[in-house]
Amino acid sequence: WLPLVSGVLLGLSLMTKLFTALLVPIILAGIVLSSRRRGEGSARPAALWCLGILLVVVPCLLLAVGREGATQLLAPHLAAAAHPRYHGAAAYGPLRLLLRIWPLLPLALAGAALALWGRCWRALYLIAWAAAALAVTAMERPVWNHHQPLYAIPVALLATAALTGLWRLATRAAVLRSRAARGAVLVAVGAWAAWLVAAGGGWFRRVADPVEDDALVALVRDHAAAGDLILT
Repeated sequence: WLPLVSGVLLGLSLMTKLFTALLVPIILAGIVLSSRRRGEGSARPAALWCLGILLVVVPCLLLAVGREGATQLLAPHLAAAAHPRYHGAAAYGPLRLLLRIWPLLPLALAGAALALWGRCWRALYLIAWAAAALAVTAMERPVWNHHQPLYAIPVALLATAALTGLWRLATRAAVLRSRAARGAVLVAVGAWAAWLVAAGGGWFRRVADPVEDDALVALVRDHAAAGDLILT
């Protein structure tokens, strides 16, 4: 029943923000390929997973959203995509979101390489997730601030894989076999992480984030309470 539970959880994610739909083909392909690799010809895991999604999405769309709510959800995105101010402007593309997390990008690439080298095939989910997010947002205008998790989550997880993998390799070296050396490395990594959160992230937000004061966002914010929007 784990595929069913997984499908329900992804259905809840879809009803929170629809852009997680890019994970559907990735996870579905993983379930099918995993079943074939284990020699299971049954389509039951994939069917249960899809059923879990439908058990959440269909009732929510019919009962909570409805036709009027669907219009409210889609109309702002379609209007913004058709607006000429957002086309041809790099500031409204995915580059500014990548700049926010630039210190994690080398670590994410290292984590992907280490995972593939160690044949940790589950990392393919994260690699495909990050690649799909880049492909989708590269074709989308504008790319809003709330699209940041599309990049940040898989990149952060891959960066974590890099840190743990590099830590294992380093502890095997003679220079880090003492507790004092290991403690010094942990303190240095902790200080770097603190800077990344407190200083680095804030600096890149100020440099590469013109959308925070966007007129369209301000207009929606001002009239959301009076407009009886289902989501604001």
